[in-house]
Formats: sequence, structure tokens, C-alpha cells
Amino acid sequence: MLEEEFSRAWCSLDAPGPFTLLLSGGGDSVALFHLLRLTGVDFCALHFEHDGDPEFTREGRQFCIGLCREFTVPLTLRPVAGRSLMGDGDLSWEAACRTLRYRAASRLEGTCLTGHTMDDQAETLVMRLLDGSGLAGLAGIAPLRDDGVARPLLTFERERLRRFLTDHGFRWIEDPSNSDGNDRAKLRNQIMPLLQAQRPHLMKTLSRSSRRFAADEKFLIGCTLDWMREHTSPEGDSWPLARVQALPSPLLARFLKLVWKAFGPCQYRPRATLYEECFRVLKSGSNDAWVLFPGGWSLGILGGKVWARPSLATAGYSLCDPFAEGPLPDFLKVSRGSFAGANRWSLPKGATLRCRRGGDQYRGRSLKKVLAGTGQPPWVRDRWPVLAVESEVLKVWSLDPAEEISGSPDFWIRYDVANLRGSVWPLLEKMGSK
Repeated sequence: MLEEEFSRAWCSLDAPGPFTLLLSGGGDSVALFHLLRLTGVDFCALHFEHDGDPEFTREGRQFCIGLCREFTVPLTLRPVAGRSLMGDGDLSWEAACRTLRYRAASRLEGTCLTGHTMDDQAETLVMRLLDGSGLAGLAGIAPLRDDGVARPLLTFERERLRRFLTDHGFRWIEDPSNSDGNDRAKLRNQIMPLLQAQRPHLMKTLSRSSRRFAADEKFLIGCTLDWMREHTSPEGDSWPLARVQALPSPLLARFLKLVWKAFGPCQYRPRATLYEECFRVLKSGSNDAWVLFPGGWSLGILGGKVWARPSLATAGYSLCDPFAEGPLPDFLKVSRGSFAGANRWSLPKGATLRCRRGGDQYRGRSLKKVLAGTGQPPWVRDRWPVLAVESEVLKVWSLDPAEEISGSPDFWIRYDVANLRGSVWPLLEKMGSK
């Protein structure tokens, strides 16, 4: 009986509550809705309203509201503006919506549940084979994602779930895009039936292959993480060039992807040729050679090290009056206190708060040479906050997070180097806790 099999699969999932079902109104998510309910799982539902077909959006919203009201399941509605995200990156509308859904799900407490089935797993494997994916892509859909999204129906075929709904008289709605329009729909409706006619157990066979690929990928990722924990700098953004060059190519590829995961904005995807360009640059070992990734961050070589350099805003700010309101870059935070009468401190005439400039002098020495002694990379030194009158620097802030300007206990600068350097350590620590 399907309900009993689902109960066993649910117990083996071992995911923490509370549970939120991502309810689209389609057959898969509705089947999961009823299986959770019949199994006695306490859950709430979240329905995303996409900026696609307005008629289907209205139908989906009304259906989900009615379903949850009928069975007294709490429901939250949330808009998804996929078209807006498309303009910022290189994602299709479907991929942009998926990115936004998972981004929203990652912010929720507990575990989010989706209705992905064995058929989805098989279709994903075939699509990624056709795209030339590597082992990570062929691993397919993970039963439990790093961000707390779980797929309890991956061991169940879509047809069997539809029979369950029909036998119990449960309704669902069909997304028009499942019939035509996108690549997955064409694969589902035209190619997979032909393959299944020759291989009746196709879905189970392909799902088994995905599980084997996933086990191999997990092992290689574990080896890469071990290497990164040993060789990553304390700051989290550089590695010895010789050590990187000595990495076997399977681990080097995963090293690059993990660095991308830590530094790359999630609305962008690097093309495969960028990784190939990284291989060439790392093999050549040329100093000051960089590969620019989508979103503005770079990977390159400087001083015998491989660096991950985050996207940096132009350092073009000035602050003539530290007590005046005004926006500053994220890496320069100015805190203002309260001042009264003679206790108010004032800037010297013509002084500005700015980044380092060429030709700056500090106490008779080149500021460039002074900052070189900090051991910070050039992109940090070039954005170092200084108080200056023309090229004469009056004050250079250290890395102390709260060093005061002389004579004023109520005004200070926090120079946030972390925003200028970035780090893979949070990602390594997160993945190490799994």
C-alpha cells in the first residue's frame, strides 16, 4: 500500500521539523500533501505565485487556498519575480524562479518538502547527459539538499502517485508548461515514452545510476574539502600555487566549483569554458593572471599564491564632514555619536576621508610602501581609509575594528576587510557540519 511505503520512506529521511510543503497545486505536490496528512505529519504549506501566465497563477492560488482550507493546513502565499532575476544574470525564466524559490526556502526554519519523483530524477539524468554534465550533474536530484530542502517522493513513480490521487478522488491542476514549451516537457512527453517502451523499468534503472553517481561525487567532494581545510589561508581566500597545481584534475575541478560556491552570486552561472580557462592559467603559473567570473569576482595568481578576489566597488568616495549623513561603501562603516559644544571635534580645513591614492605621503614615507607592510593584497590596500589634505595623509586607520580619531571618543572608523577579501571558511565549516 502506497501510504505504508511512504511512511517507511518518511522515517528514513531523518529531516528536522518544522516541515513546510512547497505546494504548487500539481499532481506531485498534491500527492505529497495527502500522503503527509494521512501519515499524520504536522506541516504547513507555502505556495509561490510566479510572474508567468497570469491565468494559471490565479488558478494555482485559488486551488491551493481551497485545498488547505478544506484540510485545515496553514498556507502562506509568496510572489516570485523570475523575470526580474533574469535581467541580472544568465538564467532562463524557469531557472530564475527555481533559484528564488530555493532562496526563500533556505530562510525558513526546519525542512522544506518538494514533490520531486523518480520520474523527475530520471528526466534530470537524461537532460544532463545531453548537456554534457560531469559527475555532479549526473548525481541528479539530492534527497536532502544542503539548504534543508527534502524530496520524500524520489523513490515513487509519477504514474503510481497519479493512481493514488485518482483512487481517493483527490483533485489537482496541470501546469500548461508540463505539456509543451520547455525542454523538460519535450523530453517527458516525446523521448522518455520511447525509451520506456524499450526498457519498462527505465525510471528505476536511471534512478539507481543517479544514486551511484551521487555516491562517487560525495567521495570526491569529501577529498576536496579535506585538501581545502589543510591548504586554505587563515583569511580564506588564497592557496599555495604549487599545491593547487599538484591537485589531480577531478579534485581541481571540484576545488574551483567550491570556490565559486563561496564567492559567486547565486543568480549567475559560470560557463564551462571559464573552468577550462582557469585550468590553463593555473597550469601556466603566470603572475598577475586572472579569470573573471560572472558577478565580478576573479580567480588568479599573485605572488606564488592562487587568490579568490571578490567583486569590488569603485573606491571613489570622500567625506568632508564626518558628522554629515551620506552613503558609504559596505567596506567602510562610519559610526556617529552625539556631540555638544566644545566636545565637538572638527576636521582640519580641506581634509577628506578617502581611499589611498598614488603619490600619498604619510609621515615622510610613501603610503604605498607603508601599507605593503600590512601583508594585505593590493585590492585591500588600494581601498584603505585615510584622512588627508590633498596628498598629505594625516591619519591611516589600522585593522583595529574600532580605532578612534585622535581627540574624539565619539567618532570612529570600522574598516571591514572581510568584505574586501571574502572567505571560503564559512562554506567549509557549513559543509563540514553535515
